[in-house]
Amino acid sequence: EADQPVEDWVQAIRKLLQAEQVWEKTHRMLQQQQEQQEQSAPHDHVMANELNKAREMMDLLRQDIRNPKVEILRHVQTVWQNCITLEPETLFVRGYKSPLRHGQSLSSSLPPAPPLEQAYNVMQVLADEQQHTLLQELLLPFANRLYDEVLAPVLQSHKKSPSSSSSITGGGGVVCWEFHEMEERGTASTSSRSALATSTTLSGHAVRSLEWARDEDKTTEKDVITGWKETFAFLERILTFVADYALLGRPPLLELVGRRLLGVATTSGSDDDDSGAIPRDLRLHELGLTSFRLGND
Repeated sequence: EADQPVEDWVQAIRKLLQAEQVWEKTHRMLQQQQEQQEQSAPHDHVMANELNKAREMMDLLRQDIRNPKVEILRHVQTVWQNCITLEPETLFVRGYKSPLRHGQSLSSSLPPAPPLEQAYNVMQVLADEQQHTLLQELLLPFANRLYDEVLAPVLQSHKKSPSSSSSITGGGGVVCWEFHEMEERGTASTSSRSALATSTTLSGHAVRSLEWARDEDKTTEKDVITGWKETFAFLERILTFVADYALLGRPPLLELVGRRLLGVATTSGSDDDDSGAIPRDLRLHELGLTSFRLGND
């Protein structure tokens, strides 16, 4: 079940990967023995029968390794999907830190790693061993949604002329944004719109949320430079929250999502890892710029 504790998932996946390596080595040895038997003693039916039994046993062992691995991947994916919920004007992150148990002090022994961290740990182990692309399968669509539903409407508003009507700019006005960031106990309902699960895996964990909306009192007619400053401030606040909480500040995850959003400028809508959505939408290639990033950070 997805509600089971996740503390031992990294250890379990490492043991399964080790078992796979032993299986592959044994399988190669068995294949060599079968080839030798067919060449040197093709009529030795006793040996052939023993090798067939060994091959059948290897097939069963392979299933015994593969099935729990598939289950762990399914659990990890479920935990990640329950931890992170993106809505048009709100981002919820749950299970990003371990809660203090009742009566526990900061000086007590450290609690187990939180579910989101454990999920990333498992996915990172698999990525390092080139065993699975679950990190990409989860984070790249998340980055695409973040861009399409949150960032793109703000960026694309600058393409419109001051005289045209825009749902973001309100006809050329500079949009200012207000943000509301808060943390609630996991037992509380974060929002009537939130789809966060209340599984025992995540119960008791805090929910961090960031909400944003147009600040109508500060939305005014100003120059283009001021408009871009407000837009970049909006991007910075959203992406900082994503980096700190949804991605836990982990460099490999930041690089994966950052490359998708802030990678090189291209002339096409290519979906490869080197194509950055923001540089493409800003058409930086027309200015001779190859990257949205400054320096090497």
